[in-house]
Amino acid sequence: MILVILYILALSLDNDVIASFRIDDVIVRFIVNATPALFPPSRISLQLCINYGTIFIILSSNYLIHNIHNSYEELNPKIYNNLEHQNLYMLNLCCDYAIDAHSKRMFVAPTKWLLFQDRRAMIDNDNNVNLTFKYDDSVLEIFKDMAIYPDSDVILAQRFDGDFFKLLSIYRPSSQRGVIWENRGNWTIKNGLKMSTFDVASARRKNLQQTALKSCLVMTDPNTINHLTDFKDKSVDPVTKANYPWILHLVNRMNATISFEVTNSWGYRTENGSWSGMIGMLERHEIDIGGTATFLVPERIGVVQYVQLYTHTRSRFIFRRPLLSTVRNIFTLPFQRNVWIAIAVFLVLVFCLLYLSIKWEYNRDRISKSAAYWNQLNPSKPTISDNLLILLGAFSQQGYSFEPYRVSSRIVTLMLLLASLSLYAAYTANIVSLLQSTTDSIKTLRDLLNSPLKLGVQDVVYNRHYFKSFQDSVRKTILKQRIEPKGSKSNWMSVEEGVRRVRNKLFAFHGEIGTVYQLMQDTYLEEQKCGLTEIDFLNVLYPLLVIQEQSPYSEIIKNGALKLREYGLKYREEYRLYTRKPVCASQTSFITIGFTECYFALVIMGYGILLCVIVFAFELLWHKSEDKCDQDDPHYPVHPRVITRECRNSSFRIDDVIVRFIVNATPALFPPSRISLQLIISFRADDTIELSRILSSNYLMHNIHNFYEELNPKIYNNLEHQNLYMLNLDCDYAIDILRQAHSKRLFVAPTKWLLFQDRRAMIDNDNNVNLTFTYNDSVLEIFEDLAIYPDSDVILARRFDGDFLELLSIYRPSSQKDVIWENRGNWTIENGLQMSTFDVASARRRNLQQTALKSCIVVTDPNTINHLTDFKDKFIDAPTKTNYPWILHLANRMNATISFEITNNWGYRTENGSWSGMTGMLERREIDISGTPSFLIPERIDVIQYIQLYTHTCFRFVFRRPLLSTISNIFTLPFQRNVWIAIAVFLVLVFCLLYLSIKWEYDRGRMTESAAYWNQLNPSKPTISDNLLILLGAFSQQGYWYEPYRVSSRIVTLMLLLVSMSLYAAYTANIVGLLQSTADSIKTLPDLLNSPLNLGVHDVPYNRHYFKSVQDPIRKTIVEQRIEPKGSKSNWMSIEEGVRRVRNELFAFHGEIGSIYQLTQDTYLEEEKCGLTEIDFLNVIYPLIMIQKQSPYLEIIKNGALKLREYGLKYHEEYHLYTRKPVCSSQTSFISIGFTECYFALVIMGYGILFSVIVFAFELLWHKR
Repeated sequence: MILVILYILALSLDNDVIASFRIDDVIVRFIVNATPALFPPSRISLQLCINYGTIFIILSSNYLIHNIHNSYEELNPKIYNNLEHQNLYMLNLCCDYAIDAHSKRMFVAPTKWLLFQDRRAMIDNDNNVNLTFKYDDSVLEIFKDMAIYPDSDVILAQRFDGDFFKLLSIYRPSSQRGVIWENRGNWTIKNGLKMSTFDVASARRKNLQQTALKSCLVMTDPNTINHLTDFKDKSVDPVTKANYPWILHLVNRMNATISFEVTNSWGYRTENGSWSGMIGMLERHEIDIGGTATFLVPERIGVVQYVQLYTHTRSRFIFRRPLLSTVRNIFTLPFQRNVWIAIAVFLVLVFCLLYLSIKWEYNRDRISKSAAYWNQLNPSKPTISDNLLILLGAFSQQGYSFEPYRVSSRIVTLMLLLASLSLYAAYTANIVSLLQSTTDSIKTLRDLLNSPLKLGVQDVVYNRHYFKSFQDSVRKTILKQRIEPKGSKSNWMSVEEGVRRVRNKLFAFHGEIGTVYQLMQDTYLEEQKCGLTEIDFLNVLYPLLVIQEQSPYSEIIKNGALKLREYGLKYREEYRLYTRKPVCASQTSFITIGFTECYFALVIMGYGILLCVIVFAFELLWHKSEDKCDQDDPHYPVHPRVITRECRNSSFRIDDVIVRFIVNATPALFPPSRISLQLIISFRADDTIELSRILSSNYLMHNIHNFYEELNPKIYNNLEHQNLYMLNLDCDYAIDILRQAHSKRLFVAPTKWLLFQDRRAMIDNDNNVNLTFTYNDSVLEIFEDLAIYPDSDVILARRFDGDFLELLSIYRPSSQKDVIWENRGNWTIENGLQMSTFDVASARRRNLQQTALKSCIVVTDPNTINHLTDFKDKFIDAPTKTNYPWILHLANRMNATISFEITNNWGYRTENGSWSGMTGMLERREIDISGTPSFLIPERIDVIQYIQLYTHTCFRFVFRRPLLSTISNIFTLPFQRNVWIAIAVFLVLVFCLLYLSIKWEYDRGRMTESAAYWNQLNPSKPTISDNLLILLGAFSQQGYWYEPYRVSSRIVTLMLLLVSMSLYAAYTANIVGLLQSTADSIKTLPDLLNSPLNLGVHDVPYNRHYFKSVQDPIRKTIVEQRIEPKGSKSNWMSIEEGVRRVRNELFAFHGEIGSIYQLTQDTYLEEEKCGLTEIDFLNVIYPLIMIQKQSPYLEIIKNGALKLREYGLKYHEEYHLYTRKPVCSSQTSFISIGFTECYFALVIMGYGILFSVIVFAFELLWHKR
């Protein structure tokens, strides 16, 4: 239920008379009727300190809960603190005492006040009692010193004659400003409450009248103060740089000023309970608003007030998802647990069946007719270890020595081989994916703590504070063990160091995510941006702006914060300062196998070697003990051990007024202020030295001439932007000079002219000489024929009586239009230069009054003229179709008309030195502006002028990245170099162990009781080549003929088989990935020249010109060998054919990329859009619009080009005509294997056959001898 507490404190005006203000029916009805609307909610409690009579019953009947007092008591602001947003105090200003609400901050929102003042000046005969009311406004002066600020809600109800109440709101913008009285409306019994406005206080009082506010910026780097608005060093103090413009917007909206303090700490509670940094300044009311956002944490809630203007950033742990092999043993992952159990059951079953079938075979066949043959195949009685070796050899694809003889044995063996083949194929296929997969198992802080990732944190104040303030066990453990481990260097570091380590190591870095992502965007390769993951550690909301607790500007700032978001001003800064998470655009990078991936195989190898050595040592000891027993045997055999970048008659003279005008006005009229002056005006010879001295003392470089001479336009060409010519139009040859300037194009920008004309018509008694000045305006008619166009800067200074000079600018919109006189202002000695406008000429003169301009468009296909605006055939003449609407927009903005010529040539220098095509038309001034953009090349710079209205397209070689097998030998890529070395060392070690064990077995086997059996298995003496064949056969999964007999030999063989199987699985898994991978090694023109790609070029004039004009050896070689090879058909072709060949062949096509991508988008399958790559050949910037050299419309067109970009009209056409690079949304296409992929294997096979034939021939020759 809603509750409002209302205090009406009214005492008598003096000690002798009762209060003149009495609670009559009008007051009661005003309270009952108006207060629910003025101070909602409407359920009210009254506390009166006067004779209240029946008011108690009236208020109760209107559901207004109230308390009534008739004596003064001290105000207690804490009475209703739990319901303070409903407290309403009433006071009669006619009381003879003042309350202490100001000292107790009881005018602060949300407390409300209703003040009464009786301003009646009439005889009231109510109840036959005559009362005369008087009022005194001096009581209102007390508000000048009270803290009634914009957040307060104080209403003064002034009662006039009858039942009329006038309602006023009282507030002060700040302690620095006076009281403002707002008219809120009126009330009468008949009409009720009439409000002048229902706007809330924050909307009515947002004008703070230039109140001086204070703020504070938190900076961790002192240099941030120099880059608050230029978006440099975005990774340093981004929150401050984002919030600084927001604060300025808020202050500007409140019509206030602001000053900033600087600190390096957000503010935390110190040991003595006070607050440091920015929070401490707010608590002590030293500043009004925090200039840097801060986190919302419980400790600060009672100290400062948060405003919901958040900065969209966070601090988190960021890391690249590690490879799955770094977290788990990938060799156990291809199958689920129940599959492994099923495989184990299957192997046990096969083992039993195999044992029984072999046992049966042995027992039956020894007595059969074929016993001799069977005994040759299986001379010894089969044992359990024999069956185990057969089972493991077949299952691990290593082969086996047993040859089944009977049908049952062969069925069991066939079943084993088929099941092993299927399982092995599935296993290796899964290993392919697992080796390249990343793990997504690190999702929580506990996962991060237990992961192999190393951790680091950005070294800033708030990170150190919050990391050390957490109490939960996981966060504390992360800090103690991973961030600040005892006895080791702590992992506080710069953001640059952290991002670098995330790139190169298994590392997670905690920092501000926008800053981290900006550095990643700038420094990471595309494939390194994939798999980025975030984990929140601080567990806080976005940082918010903070203000003082009970700030008088709270609602105004909150409302301004909403407006910042509504108008988009908030997002502008965030968009430019905070980088979003980089998009993973490519995952084609191939991960080679390292020791981590081979860990399981290496562990097996290590334990196998250890077990082999132990068993071998036991065998040696065993046989030594047997040798002692056999020394006395005379038949004991003895075997050797083998260890193996001018006016002459004018009345116009240079007096003090003219000199002072030149010195004072020309630096402003014709900047820059350092001017080279060539004066062609009249002066006496005696004045020459004095005039030169004055100009020199004012740093005006000058030449002075007092005779007529021909103008030389080349005198100051190297400083033409500083040339200023002055001419007196009263000279008797002024017209000749103007015509000469016209013929030599000296009115063209940037040359400047200042013309003088004397229009005085009075007697001048200067130096006691009487002179009568007359003027003739007929000289001005000459301008009708002069080439003074919009780019010119010609000012006429007309001197009137005294020192008054009127300034007029002269120009013609074009040769087709009349002269226009612009009033530029005036000059006097007293007032100086008074300009009518400071707008530049391109802004003042852009109305060309329907001047007829000419342009030219380049069309390579005649049908283009029919589709300039309908966006059909977008890949044909796209630059022309893009620029045509732009030219129309520019002409429309200049109020001109335009006609178009058509050509098929951009324009190149011919043999006689002239220019063809569109460039030639501009050079000969046949057209004013090009309708099709052209490349900026050095040869054209002296002929035409470029406008920075570029078409966002370029011309490049585009190709699909070829398969890796076409560039590199993929059979050497699966393992890193150190793994290959480790494998080689392992094979050498196994070779030695195998040789020793077989040698030992041979020596011992010939002397034992089972010598006959052993000799049948291994009838010849083992050689090094035998060992080599055994090793290569097992390692290459081809099997071997050797059957180990002793335990040591079997352990070596078993170890070799297991390690070979693991390495072979990893190798074949990577081969699968490599066969489907594309190469990213073609990045430059030399790479393209040396690649297996065929090249083609779009057959258009500019391509033929530029390709044949290149001079550097790489480009010339590409043209001569790949584009126009001698004796073969040249590779100039249509764009459709080029795009088709890129799709179907190893082919790179040069053309306009927007047109290529449009055809690609229309004709390619989704997987064929992947891997598209560009290489620049022409090495030119985007094509630009061209105009005439020294065009009179240069600045107007430049300004119009800027407006096209600013208004977005430029991008409208580009968006419709130029297709961006297609997005690769699917890479599921499977590439079958051809001869290219098998090239290395075929080469080995070829050389092997050749070598075999040669050796065989030598053997034949040897045996014939």
